Amino acid sequence: MFSIVHWNCRGIHNNAAEYIAMSQIKPDIICFQETWCKNEQDHPHVMGYKIADFSVRNTKSHGGTAIYVRENLPYLKKNIDSNLEISCIKFNFDNNDITLVNLYDTESDTKLPQYNNIFDQIEGKFLLCGDFNAHHTMWGGKHTDTKGRELFSFLEYKDIVLLNDGTGTRCNPSTLELAPIDLSFCNSSLASKITWSVDLTSSYGSDHHVVNINFSHKQILTDDSESVYNYKKADWEAFSSKCNEHLSPDMISDNIEETCSRLTNKILQIAGECIPVKLKNNKPKKPQVPWWTPECTKSVKERNICKNRAQHTGFGTDFTIYREKERACRKTIKAAQAMYWRAIVTR
Repeated sequence: MFSIVHWNCRGIHNNAAEYIAMSQIKPDIICFQETWCKNEQDHPHVMGYKIADFSVRNTKSHGGTAIYVRENLPYLKKNIDSNLEISCIKFNFDNNDITLVNLYDTESDTKLPQYNNIFDQIEGKFLLCGDFNAHHTMWGGKHTDTKGRELFSFLEYKDIVLLNDGTGTRCNPSTLELAPIDLSFCNSSLASKITWSVDLTSSYGSDHHVVNINFSHKQILTDDSESVYNYKKADWEAFSSKCNEHLSPDMISDNIEETCSRLTNKILQIAGECIPVKLKNNKPKKPQVPWWTPECTKSVKERNICKNRAQHTGFGTDFTIYREKERACRKTIKAAQAMYWRAIVTR
């Protein structure tokens, strides 16, 4: 299963570690919005991933987007000229190039031409996702605003499918009510291969829930896959023959990244045809967040229980308890992180 998540993390330094440590899903690609990063160096290292593209926050105090991909996943960066905050890459799935656009829109008056401008720069299959801050009853909102009407008009005239199922994605901090403002779109030809869902088990410290997008099957084996290549049973003669047939100097261009991606995807395709797979011998893995402690896990679970209770009852006392647990949870996580790095420095 090839998976992509997109999430308004409200500060990648604040909450990304909790998601990596606590989530049961280890996606192939993570699209962050509201990273709050000011430059490239400000983006943190996420174990097992590399940063593929990003946009820094604008003049506002918050903002910024970033796309992180699995370390062994080939991709190409793609530039999208827009006044909205966008990061964009192209990756290959099932022998198809797919453009992934990660968007964060805080503008109050985004109009139809701005959406058309983005769409006009995308060729072929695409997945457009992010925090649009647009309300419409069409995707489950309780009301429709100006941005929602403009975005809906855009959808009516394009070959675009809205993947949302009406589930809320953003939790109002005051009322804990959910609103669906994190949206996902794709081509009609791609929609049949995708399942869409919201992780309502936790918001991992943010006020937005994580959106999961799963593709029906997967061509490329990753480090987190349940299967690995069985080289002992590979048909190397067929592999060599197909490489000689399909790999040619015509695939090489002046663009190094494009050439690398083209050759890698073709070799992986040939490997899938000539090399069988077997179940991986799952050995204990190094923790992806080395400073995460059992106390962090306990504090997160207590916070989530209190949040669920407050959402269910609506009582003011439960809201107060939840906010106290939320503050205590942040304090516990920051203390664990500080203690770990202090120990590293003093060795």
